[in-house]
Amino acid sequence: MNLARIARELEIDESEYIALLRLFQRHTTEDLETLKRAEADSQLDAVYRAAHSIKGASATLCLWPIHDAASEICTDVNEGISKTIGLRVADIEAELSSLVRLLDGNEGETADGA
Repeated sequence: MNLARIARELEIDESEYIALLRLFQRHTTEDLETLKRAEADSQLDAVYRAAHSIKGASATLCLWPIHDAASEICTDVNEGISKTIGLRVADIEAELSSLVRLLDGNEGETADGA
């Protein structure tokens, strides 16, 4: 993932994009916990709301693998399918872990890559 390129596409500064990604990480971690609790309690409406929140935020930030997994959860809930939710949650968690590693690797870098 090229943070500088995506920031340019979004017409924001790379440091602003990184700050937004950190905020996304925190909120998505919370949404995932909510989603998992709701799934365990068979509260599919709450699962949908949490997945929809992740879907919207990830699309805004061009995080398409996360968006796609969250979108699949929303579709599955709408279709009454719950057996694949855990798989999609694992996909989101893996992508989020990759994002955190990428962000941690960018600590201290400037927008020009120095």
